[in-house]
Amino acid sequence: MKTPFVYVVMAVVFAVLIVIYATGNNHISDEIAHISDESVEVTNPKLVVNFPVNLEFKRPAPLGVTRFPLVNFSHFDHQSLNCVKCHHTWDGKSAIKSCASTGCHDELKHKGEDNSYFKAFHTATSDRSCRGCHRKLNKEGKTDLQITPCANNICHVKK
Repeated sequence: MKTPFVYVVMAVVFAVLIVIYATGNNHISDEIAHISDESVEVTNPKLVVNFPVNLEFKRPAPLGVTRFPLVNFSHFDHQSLNCVKCHHTWDGKSAIKSCASTGCHDELKHKGEDNSYFKAFHTATSDRSCRGCHRKLNKEGKTDLQITPCANNICHVKK
């Protein structure tokens, strides 16, 4: 006859297996040391990466005001992507620079320029830009995120 102790041990083993399975299927879970609403610290013997889980893109001052709401972005929702997909100049060691940093997307006034801040997020044919990547995912049937019209879509959500 089984004792209550055996049932407790079986429940603990089952719970541990569930935790192992759940964390094994998370893209960065085995490396996460701490997660909160403010930030995530991913630790690895060779690498420590801190990033805001959710952030609101603040337009560079020279751009002025836009008629669309600011974009709220979730790094957590995008954790399956390699960081260099968007942060394409990052060497994996130094601090990640702002998109509008000198030498990157520093053209703030002319939207059509290759290095324009606008194109970094809105180029429909580039899978490095938000719009291009989500457009591609929508076409592949992987997501169904509303990317148009700009006035109230998944990016610029009316409050």
